[in-house]
Amino acid sequence: DSGGIFGAGRRLGGLPVPAVITNRTVAHIDAAQAQAEHFWRSVILDGLPPHQAVCDFRGDICGVGLTFADARWMTPVMHCHYDSWKSRPPQKVARNITDPHWSLKLDRVSQYSRISYLTRLMIKERKPKILAYLWYGMEGQGVDLFHHRLQVELQEELATTCFKEIQPIWPFQKIDLNRSFDEIILEAFDFDPDCDDLNHIPGRIRSYAQGRTNKQVLVYIRHQPLRTTRIMGLSELKTYFEWLETNLAPLLGKNAFVVCGVSYIVGKPAAFAKAAKKIVDPLVLKNTAIHLLDALEMIDKRDLLEFIKTHNIRLPERRIDSILDAVLEKTGGRYDATLDELKEVVNRPYDYHRDDSDEEPVEGGGFGVDDEQ
Repeated sequence: DSGGIFGAGRRLGGLPVPAVITNRTVAHIDAAQAQAEHFWRSVILDGLPPHQAVCDFRGDICGVGLTFADARWMTPVMHCHYDSWKSRPPQKVARNITDPHWSLKLDRVSQYSRISYLTRLMIKERKPKILAYLWYGMEGQGVDLFHHRLQVELQEELATTCFKEIQPIWPFQKIDLNRSFDEIILEAFDFDPDCDDLNHIPGRIRSYAQGRTNKQVLVYIRHQPLRTTRIMGLSELKTYFEWLETNLAPLLGKNAFVVCGVSYIVGKPAAFAKAAKKIVDPLVLKNTAIHLLDALEMIDKRDLLEFIKTHNIRLPERRIDSILDAVLEKTGGRYDATLDELKEVVNRPYDYHRDDSDEEPVEGGGFGVDDEQ
């Protein structure tokens, strides 16, 4: 508390302390803690001078979870030791990041650019009717996240096209695969379980255009990543691609198109790629094109630097190398772990002024220690 001539304000005033705030009495209640937290947020995070932060106590009672009954405890005494207050509050979190989906777009440039180009070309040329993409990577390499990226970025790029995502569940029984594929696709289009007629699909797709004549529709079939070939082996996947060609492509009409994403999480990417090529390369279909993408690999420093520049992610310029080195040392370049660590790094408050100057962030002088407010 203030404590008269022996109070904290007078005792600390002789030291290089720019301001001392005391209370006229001891307050052992939660309201006092709420006041203190409000004060420190105002001074440290918002950059307000102490006297303004103190004055703001009463103006934001409800904002700090207090009531007007708590106001009786707000009896601060302020000892000023400054004539002007200079502060450099930390940069607001990710202030310059304008893309709300930036975290989905780390690396994978070659894989996504191929999908993007071929999909836009399909919409423009109206052929083929279906593009199927197969990608793969090890656990933690963002295999599932890449599905989400397609959903976000294709909608952004094809803003004039009606976009609909469906998420079929891989079939449990493989005795009659064609029948199973009928069922999972009908279910993904939200048809009643009793519906067994694929001819209902064109009407459902037209409904996505909401009655707009000649509006193009892109259906994105987003499959769950496969962690074992026991659920869907490559030979069975070949049957699925042939089913798309034979059963779904003829139902699409002139204004509807499909992008199908299939992925595997594997332990040996090179061996998987060799086996997948034997299935995909010889498979030539009239209305369905299948593309095997490059493996989703580790992230390196060059990837991170390019990503930071592309997406306008602000980090202290002099510390970028050390920050990224620390990220990669901690994660080993594993995609998911690197992305999580990058999010944490971006969300840290940085003093960008401090980074460029050795000056003290606060300068004082002027008012005497005996002046009270």
